[in-house]
Amino acid sequence: MLYSLTELLEKIILGEDSTIEFKREVPHRDSLADEIAAFANTQGGMILIGIDDNREIVGIEL
Repeated sequence: MLYSLTELLEKIILGEDSTIEFKREVPHRDSLADEIAAFANTQGGMILIGIDDNREIVGIEL
């Protein structure tokens, strides 16, 4: 769990690893379910939506 904006930004700067996955857009529900299940079957993790593979914060449309 992240407790501050600074921690979140540090995680983004470090990039994806076995506990953090970036998604530029909200994935299809089946794809999202697969990601969640994969984290649940390991050490846990976070899916950050609105971040591209180049670690750029692109946001999402509401």
